[in-house]
Amino acid sequence: DLLDAMEIPHAPQGTVSLVQRQISSLRDKNHELTRKLLDLVAIARENEKLSSQLHDFSLALIEADSLDDVLAVSRNQLIEAFKADFVKIGLFGMKDPNDVHASSDEDANTLFGSLIKAKRNFCGSLADEQNEYLFGEHASEVESVAFVPLYTTRVLGFLAMGSRDIAKFHQGMGTLFLGQLGELVTHAIVHHQNFSDDAKR
Repeated sequence: DLLDAMEIPHAPQGTVSLVQRQISSLRDKNHELTRKLLDLVAIARENEKLSSQLHDFSLALIEADSLDDVLAVSRNQLIEAFKADFVKIGLFGMKDPNDVHASSDEDANTLFGSLIKAKRNFCGSLADEQNEYLFGEHASEVESVAFVPLYTTRVLGFLAMGSRDIAKFHQGMGTLFLGQLGELVTHAIVHHQNFSDDAKR
């Protein structure tokens, strides 16, 4: 650019002119500004990508015909579109304790009590015991996790995504997207739970 192309006559040996210092400072600021702008562009593109993925996820959930469909669609979308290596959706208080999605709220609260009580999303690494609870035989493969409590006026369960990549779900990443993801899954679960209960009456 113009600043990089500018050549300033050298001052006498052993001295640095005021103009040279100003040009050098401006070049540094220009490079920093360029870097920040490129970072913003990258973030904007990533946000646009996530927005598109959430839209597609919403459409897939709308087409689900049952609670089982909701859970299957959620798992498939999180693996295929959001590139999670492992997914666990745990629901509390299910009538069939042997259901693959049935989870003990007592066990979950023992391991994730602070997150569940605060209804707080989490990204980062977990203890071995927590990984084992979420991902079973795959626990040793998991390097990073996104944990999302599912709730309305009460906690219904949780959604967890695991990755073999330690940088996939890191503590510095924003959790707004996870909150939106959790709301979509929660709404679909509640809708089909209520529909199923009404149909049995």
